[in-house]
Amino acid sequence: MSNANLKSKPWYLFDYKLDEHLARIQHAQNLGVHERLPTKPGLYHIKPELKADDDNVELMLRKIWRRGDSGIYFDEGYSVPQGPWKNSFRTLMTQGRSLNIGVITLTQRPVWIDRFAISEADFYAVFHLNQKSDRKTVEELLPDDYGSPFETRLPDYHCRWYDVGRDWLCELSPAPSPEISIAKIDSKLKPKKRWI
Repeated sequence: MSNANLKSKPWYLFDYKLDEHLARIQHAQNLGVHERLPTKPGLYHIKPELKADDDNVELMLRKIWRRGDSGIYFDEGYSVPQGPWKNSFRTLMTQGRSLNIGVITLTQRPVWIDRFAISEADFYAVFHLNQKSDRKTVEELLPDDYGSPFETRLPDYHCRWYDVGRDWLCELSPAPSPEISIAKIDSKLKPKKRWI
């Protein structure tokens, strides 16, 4: 998120886990699931309640899809409403690119998330996965010649990065600290001083 262009389009941050780091972004605007969808650039922090807010989240996602030119960040992607009657998440995964909708989806359990969230991704950042079923879910998307790269555990906070378009797999070192990332986001969102 700290590298997203927050000044050119709105980014909607769906925070199901009420993450302590996301809560520390001072210049993000809180947005309730019942509120009107903002269209101005910036970062909008949405804290849906699991299951109870499913219908409102579905409606918000449909509005974002209609609007286009937006960004979405899902912290815990398997919490997003999914199923036969709630398919906006899948629609965003399959059509979002052509509508200029960037999507970042985090999940600890790839096996639980809608398959399109993985199969339609341009990039994967894969940290250690405890479950074999989760490792297999991600490995199935790699070309056969990569074998089973997720079986070997990396040092803490390192990940394997796969660029789908370039068919390139590498290891990434840890990201900057949360404090640095939060400061970077806040500096992008901070209102400019106006001189009179």
